[in-house]
Amino acid sequence: MEYVQKETVPYFTDYEQLVTGLGYKLVDLQIVHQKSMWVVKAVIYSKNGVGIDDCSKVHRALLSRAEVLLNSQDIQMEVSSPGLNRVIKNAAEFQAFIGENIKVLEVSCSDWLEGELVSADTVKIGLKTSDGQKDIPYTDIKKAKLNKI
Repeated sequence: MEYVQKETVPYFTDYEQLVTGLGYKLVDLQIVHQKSMWVVKAVIYSKNGVGIDDCSKVHRALLSRAEVLLNSQDIQMEVSSPGLNRVIKNAAEFQAFIGENIKVLEVSCSDWLEGELVSADTVKIGLKTSDGQKDIPYTDIKKAKLNKI
């Protein structure tokens, strides 16, 4: 799994500050220019869960910010929660889910390893399993997802 710095994603830090100020974590952001409009997709997270009202609140705040940053009124905005079994796409996402249960499939193993995510830095994660804590480098992670069920 690759670790991509959030700062390298266009506009991520601008939106992250706004989302954090509203009490959520910005997990993922995608901004694409399609034909004559911009499509902005944001995934937000909160330990208390994310509902429709939360998405609406963040949507309103992000839309007005997007109009300024993208210098456009033609913006399609989508704000969603990560879901119960979100596939973690970028290693930088792990930081948002510290304290949550996750499942990790290592490159050298055929079974999922389940446990509580206790740490995440730019090189590895710390996973607390029934056998104790294990540090797993991102290079050894084939796939990972939230395990909230």
